[in-house]
Amino acid sequence: MTKSVFISRDLEESSEFATRLCAEGWQVRGFSLVTLAPLPADAIPEADWIFFASKNAVRFFFEGLGWKTGDDPVAGLANPTPDPSPKGEGRRGADTHDAAVHSTSPLPFRGGDGGGVSPFRGGVEGEVSPFRDGGGVLWAALGPATARELLRYTHRVDFAGTGDPDGTATAFLSLARGKRVLFPAARHSQQSIARILGDAITAVHLAVYDNAPLSDPPLLDESILVFTSPMNARAYFARHSIQTHQRVVAIGQTTASALRALGIKNAVMSKEPAEAALADTVLAMVGK
Repeated sequence: MTKSVFISRDLEESSEFATRLCAEGWQVRGFSLVTLAPLPADAIPEADWIFFASKNAVRFFFEGLGWKTGDDPVAGLANPTPDPSPKGEGRRGADTHDAAVHSTSPLPFRGGDGGGVSPFRGGVEGEVSPFRDGGGVLWAALGPATARELLRYTHRVDFAGTGDPDGTATAFLSLARGKRVLFPAARHSQQSIARILGDAITAVHLAVYDNAPLSDPPLLDESILVFTSPMNARAYFARHSIQTHQRVVAIGQTTASALRALGIKNAVMSKEPAEAALADTVLAMVGK
């Protein structure tokens, strides 16, 4: 098998996916098969939590309101709700499955197996961030990469999951049950967390950007194709078929399900929706 791989996302210079695979002699190419365009958001609906499921959602949400990294995020909100905790208390962030409890001091780090809490402060994974005093909304992210992007604007993340919707929803629910949660997202978002939590929260979808598949994506000849969303998969297989020398990787369950619906029955699903895990999946498929 030729050691070539395509991934359906625009790769940054610091991409762990590209770095790991290039070090093993792979040819790596990456670009999105989906076009993105901002949608106007003149005001933010009232909410106790604002939950982001992607870095794109973070960027379009804040940039659409004219905020820049370093601005005061709470000051720009249209109708922030007061923090229901007693004065002087707040909440702190997490980076995997288990939920935090209210406290006046930072929570300890509990991580390592995807079942603990891995806090953030200043974008550094593993540090403990203190509770925030005062009112305003609380910030949540589906996974670590989204949490780091969110920190560029808010300087704190009150909850972050692993990137796995099911486990993250379970952890988030113990903090947000009965709360009003705003989900800035793409117009055609899967809304996975809101669907999983159902009536346990009051979910408000806010479309901050439009996403549409490329109408004529190029034919890919790489030996392994990695798809990072259902829409990317649909964009490609609406125009092309898998070739006999190709194998397919899905970033997670929703993308794997979309691929099966498209007739791709043997897609390999990454254990985690992170670039490092995706690279490990590719390497494991060919034994390096």
